[in-house]
Amino acid sequence: MPAVTTVHEADRLTRRGVPLDPTLRVLAVATLVNTMGNGALMTTSALYFTHVIGLAPTQVGAALAVAAAVALFCQVPLGHLGDVRGPREVLLWLTAAAGVATLGLLVTRSFVGLVLVLAVEAFFDRGASAIRSGYIARVATGGRGVAFKAYLRSVTNVGITVGAAVVGSVSTDGLTPLLRWLVRTRARARRFLARPSLVFPIPVPARS
Repeated sequence: MPAVTTVHEADRLTRRGVPLDPTLRVLAVATLVNTMGNGALMTTSALYFTHVIGLAPTQVGAALAVAAAVALFCQVPLGHLGDVRGPREVLLWLTAAAGVATLGLLVTRSFVGLVLVLAVEAFFDRGASAIRSGYIARVATGGRGVAFKAYLRSVTNVGITVGAAVVGSVSTDGLTPLLRWLVRTRARARRFLARPSLVFPIPVPARS
């Protein structure tokens, strides 16, 4: 007698925390790498620009606030651009551009420069995130888009927490070499993640 697969088993998203869907596995790995870099870089840059460059904590906080505002308002127009021009090409360009923008942290020495670099980086990074969310909605079958996004949100939280924890105990003397290493590594990682085979491991289905 053949084994009977229950509805619950058929709809299961993960097994022991690992996604069963191959597309979700690729997206989860890419999300984990990206968000670990986010957590590590946010923590290191905040310490670096206050303790090494000499900016006031309020200035660093204001720069982050401007970047957050840019991230908030850019997602809808860039998501629409992905719908019009095709998500593959737009996401590839945004991911690569975010890596290049991150390199600006290496030459930033002023409050205005920090605001500009963080704002540009947030524009490309959050725009890529918006297009990725639209892609998830298109590849998720059986109405599982919400479950896909919830799982990736959990991966995001883990990635940021781990990244921040790893660099949180670095001494002031180690901030400059650590920032340089993180920025360069993150730029390389984003260039790697911009590969079409990783961004879109299966063809993007057409909208009905």
